[in-house]
Amino acid sequence: MNDSRPAVLTGLFILFLVLYVRTQCNEVYVADSGELTATAYVLGVPHPTGYPLYSILARSFQLFIPLGNLASRTALLSVLSGVLTVVLIYIVVTRLFNMPSGLAASLVYGLSTTFWSQTTIQEIYAIHIFLLMWQLDLAFRISAEFTRKRWFLFLFVTGLAVSNHLLSILALPALVGLLYRRLIFRELTAIEIIRGIPFLLMGWSVQMMLPLRSVVDCPMRWVPVHSFNRLVYHITGRQFQPIMFGTPWNELKINFFHFCSFFEGQWGHWFLALVFLGWILGLIRRFRLTVVLLFYFIFPVLFAVNYRIVDIEVYYLQSYLAAAIGFGILFFFSGRLFGAKPRHLLTASALSVTLVVLFLGLLVRNYAACDRSDHRIGYEFGIDVFNSLPLDAILVTQGWSSPFVLSYLEYALHYRPDVKIVIDYKGLHFIRAVKESWDIPLYTTVPMEIPGLEDRSHIPEGLAYRFETEWRPVSDREVDWDCMRLSKTDWTGQILDLHGRALAAKYHYMHGEWLYRKGLQAEALKELLTAENIGRGNNMVLSNLSAIYFRMDNHLEAERLARKSIALNGRFYQAHHNLGNALMKQGKYVQAIREFQLGKDQMIAMGRTHQALGYSYLRSGETEKAIEEFQQALRYSPGSIEIRVNLSSALLEKDRLLEADIILEQLVLDMPERADVLNNLGVLWMKRSDFDRALEYFREAASRDPQCRDAWINMAVLLAERGDFDQAERIFENLEAAGSESIRFLNNYALLFHKTRRYFRAIEYWRKSLIIQPVQPSLIESLRCIERYEEALAPFLNGAIPKVKKPGDVSMP
Repeated sequence: MNDSRPAVLTGLFILFLVLYVRTQCNEVYVADSGELTATAYVLGVPHPTGYPLYSILARSFQLFIPLGNLASRTALLSVLSGVLTVVLIYIVVTRLFNMPSGLAASLVYGLSTTFWSQTTIQEIYAIHIFLLMWQLDLAFRISAEFTRKRWFLFLFVTGLAVSNHLLSILALPALVGLLYRRLIFRELTAIEIIRGIPFLLMGWSVQMMLPLRSVVDCPMRWVPVHSFNRLVYHITGRQFQPIMFGTPWNELKINFFHFCSFFEGQWGHWFLALVFLGWILGLIRRFRLTVVLLFYFIFPVLFAVNYRIVDIEVYYLQSYLAAAIGFGILFFFSGRLFGAKPRHLLTASALSVTLVVLFLGLLVRNYAACDRSDHRIGYEFGIDVFNSLPLDAILVTQGWSSPFVLSYLEYALHYRPDVKIVIDYKGLHFIRAVKESWDIPLYTTVPMEIPGLEDRSHIPEGLAYRFETEWRPVSDREVDWDCMRLSKTDWTGQILDLHGRALAAKYHYMHGEWLYRKGLQAEALKELLTAENIGRGNNMVLSNLSAIYFRMDNHLEAERLARKSIALNGRFYQAHHNLGNALMKQGKYVQAIREFQLGKDQMIAMGRTHQALGYSYLRSGETEKAIEEFQQALRYSPGSIEIRVNLSSALLEKDRLLEADIILEQLVLDMPERADVLNNLGVLWMKRSDFDRALEYFREAASRDPQCRDAWINMAVLLAERGDFDQAERIFENLEAAGSESIRFLNNYALLFHKTRRYFRAIEYWRKSLIIQPVQPSLIESLRCIERYEEALAPFLNGAIPKVKKPGDVSMP
């Protein structure tokens, strides 16, 4: 052991302490940082798996560190954990090999982008890696010399590690490999294992903080966990199990290539080759040790490539640690090549120069990407939202970064305590219950539907808008929307990570949508383009932009961005849903159904996906499937007017008039002025052959909402049935002039031409319909029964889709 080790240890500690403190986030960071800081402040229950050890330690730092604000004091826990991890890597690798190899391993890991970035924010992963490294150190010591004290301490640290994060389980196979030698020598007997169980439970017992804090009136509580079943459900992260494993082979390959790109991002591609070379040398000279490191490397990779979450990179931290130690092995054998004596001057000089160059190179390469010292975007986002709210408002919010930041401001900093935050909005029942019980201003930062206007209008995410208690026309209501003012929108100069880019992009696309609603389309598109550029490679940003373009009726742009999001993550259900919406609005129902099915397969229990699938099936003529999907959607949103309207439409298509009548009777009581409800009542009476009453309902629906094209089409069809072809044709001409190109419009307009013996025009419109939607079984069967169209439409009836020709090009039989 080198005599300079204490001095090196001190220098390493001071160097990384200064570096991490200099780059730490001095305000609350985005993603989980706001929630973890706030739950530590109140000792609450954060999201699964609970992280009680982090909460206890973070609260201690908040109380006893006299410097900085609350967020910076909390971040110091990550800083200190990171520094201790670097020092521990040096101690372990130096004991196994020599001091230069220990320095090399600690430097490359301490300066890696993922680990460095986690040591500067309010997160659990720095302390997670510190506990893993402590476990590894104790396992190496026990493997060399078994003592009962080390064994009991190892089990206690293992209990702490598992209570902090379940990822610690992935280190156990490698640790068992290290301890296997003591099992063979019968030093780890069954008696010793049984004696150590209390120490394991002692470390794990910090989990008991969760049920203890759950039974008190704690403001930050993800879910109540005071019962045994709820506690187990929470600390095992069972709600995330549906997105673990089950990944198809082609996507596994994509995820593995993503891991390779993450690995390259730590140190560069040159490092990958050096690590593998170090492992090869280790297998030759230190076989058992290197096999243990390979287990340590492989298990997190196998798990992470099967886990479908956005910020998966932190799950590779254990693998990066094994890679850094592998680089230390290479450094050890490289030093042996310089000379037989480790203290040789030439060897020492060469290794010293290499270490200095290594440190400076990684410092320059990764400093900007890991510097969080000026990162205030999450904090300023929350301040902007709160400043846009009146006194005693209720703020309904959902998502990842924004609600956690808002919770931190309210519960930890006591900023705007008059505002009540409701996180994880799931339906309109809460909204209606509040409005019926109290006259309280109700605002939201979530894209959601306005009560009574579910099918008409959505609130853009991030904007604080007030809910209206009574229905008003869309044009009148939009004038009164009060958009929050954004004080910070220029974040393009900062180098941000995944979450930072997402929130910075949110500023721009929120502002862009607000400008669009103001009629400033050029400025709006500029903001949306800026958001896309900032959110590069972030499929959440791209998916949200797709949804915004969809609300702006730019369906082609919505489709482009949704496809771009899917290219980054093929199993991102929200992007599939957005793509399905864009395709559905373009009349591409078969493609839309495929996307909705993919979204449903990845995220079961999504009422809106069942609803969208039902609408697509209804428009493509698969009415039985549409009814099934609408009924599934009603299980999640039993009070949804739009779903009930669509279900009644599907039931009418299948002539299930009694079921449709029951639904429509209730809809008339709930929303007597809705045009689509009146239209469906007209269809009901038309199927009952009461044409006068049906026509009355169609006319009332069209007068209530002139944009209700189904009512106009039904009116024209009914007039044609009664022989009033001129008035029916005028309605179709007006719809065509307004840009109507739906399948239903084209087919019924063609049918009108057929009835008036204008066969060329009928063929023209049926061709247009079949080009938009080739699979229309009922239409194709009807056309086959009309002998005169068989030759003119033969390519369509056989499944081909030729280009549309002018009516004059069609030869009649």
